[in-house]
Amino acid sequence: MMQPDYMQLGDPPTPSRTDVLVISESGLWPMDRAVRVQGCGLIRALSEAGMKIAVSTLRPTQDAPFWLTGLLHPWPEAQPTHVRELIESWGGVCGSLRRTLIRSQAIDAPAIAGLLPLVDELRPRAVIALGQHGPVLLKGLSTTHPAVKRVWCTGEEPASYLIQCLLRDPAALWRLRASLICQFAGIEWLFARGLDAILAPDRGEARKLRIMTGVKQAVTLRHGVDATVFKPEAARTTPRSLVFRGRLDIEPNVHGLRWFTQHVWPSLRSRSHTATLRIIGRNPLPSIRELGAIPGVRVMGGADEAHQHVREASAAILPQRFGGGVQHTLLEAAAMGLPILASPAATKGLDLLTDSSPLVLCHRPAEWVESVWRLWNDPSLAADLSRAGRSWVTRSHTWEDAATRVIALLNQVLPRDQRITTTSAPPLQTIGGKKRDEQASLGEAA
Repeated sequence: MMQPDYMQLGDPPTPSRTDVLVISESGLWPMDRAVRVQGCGLIRALSEAGMKIAVSTLRPTQDAPFWLTGLLHPWPEAQPTHVRELIESWGGVCGSLRRTLIRSQAIDAPAIAGLLPLVDELRPRAVIALGQHGPVLLKGLSTTHPAVKRVWCTGEEPASYLIQCLLRDPAALWRLRASLICQFAGIEWLFARGLDAILAPDRGEARKLRIMTGVKQAVTLRHGVDATVFKPEAARTTPRSLVFRGRLDIEPNVHGLRWFTQHVWPSLRSRSHTATLRIIGRNPLPSIRELGAIPGVRVMGGADEAHQHVREASAAILPQRFGGGVQHTLLEAAAMGLPILASPAATKGLDLLTDSSPLVLCHRPAEWVESVWRLWNDPSLAADLSRAGRSWVTRSHTWEDAATRVIALLNQVLPRDQRITTTSAPPLQTIGGKKRDEQASLGEAA
C-alpha cells in the first residue's frame, strides 16, 4: 500500500501554527456574564475573519454551540516540570508578594500550569487571556515562551469596581472591601507588568492600567452585539411598561433597581395606575425579590422568554448609579429596537458620539420621571429612539469591528514576518469634531 510522503521520509509534518489562543479560567458558556459575552463575540468574529483560533478554559466549557465546540481544546494536565517552571516565573524581587496573592485568591498553580504544555502543542503567535485572573495565567509564559505575545482582556475589571462599592458600603465592611481591592490591584501591578497589551472596557480603565502596569499598548475594546440575533420583531403590546434585564446578584444592578423603585417609580405609578415594571435576570437576591411587593413591579428571575418580555415593553431602563464594564444588555435592547433610558454610569465604554442620540440619559429622579412619561405619551419619540438605537449598534458596536481592532493591535506587537494579513485598517472615528485614526491611537491609553 502506498505510504504518505511524510512516512516515507521518516518525520511527520510540522503542524500549522495557531494565530491566537484564547484562554479563560472559567467556562465561556452560557453567556450570562459580560466577560463571556465579550469573549464569545470576539472569538467568533476573529474566526470568521479567517484567523486560526484555538480556545481553552481551565474549567470546562459545557453545552456550548457547535461553532465554539469546534474551537475548544482540553486544558492539559501539567507535569511537575511545568509546575516548577510556572512557580519560578512568579519569583524575582516581588516573588513573596506574588505567592501571597496566589494563596489569597485560592489559585491552583498545578492546574493553571497546564497552559505551558498547551502552548507547546498549539504554538500560537499570541495568547489572549480573559477575565480578572488573566495576568496570573499569562505570567508563566514570560519565561517559558518569551516569543509568544501576551494580551489581557480585562472584562469586568474588579479593582475599580470594588472601590466604587466601598464608597457606598457601611463602615463595618470597609476592611473586607479594602483587602479585596489590595488583592486585585496587586494582581494588576505584580502580574500584568511586562504584558504586551491590555484590552480594557473603557478609556478610563485603559489609562489607569497603563499607568499601573507600564504596558504601552493599553487600549479600549468596544463591546459588540450580534444584530442578526437581537433584532426588532413583534410590535410592543404592553403600553406604559418598562423592563430591566441583567444579573440580579451584583451590587450595581441591585443598588440601581432599589434606587429607581424608591425615587422614580412611585411618581410614575401615581400618574398611571396601570404602569408596569418587569425585572428579569438570574439569581435575584432577597432585596430584589421583595421589590415584587411594590404595585406594578414584577420580579421574574431568569425567565425563559426574557427576550420576548423585553420586546413587549415600551422601554428599557438601566438605572445603575455606579459600576464598571459595558452593559451588554443595553446594546442588545438597542439592537431589538427598544427605546432606552439610562444613567451615565450605565453607558461607560460605549460610543455615544452619533448624529442622532440612541438613548435618553437621565440623572436626577425628576429627569427620569419626565423622560419616561414623555416617552410613554409620544409615539413619534419612541419610534425615533427605536430607529436611532438600532442604527447605532449596527454601526458602532459590532463584533466585526472589535475583531478588526484586535487584529490591528496584534500586528503592532507581532514581529513583521508574523503579522496577520486578514484585517483591513480600522475605521476613522470622530471625536470632539475631529477625525482620528484609531489604528494610530492603538498605542495610547485611549
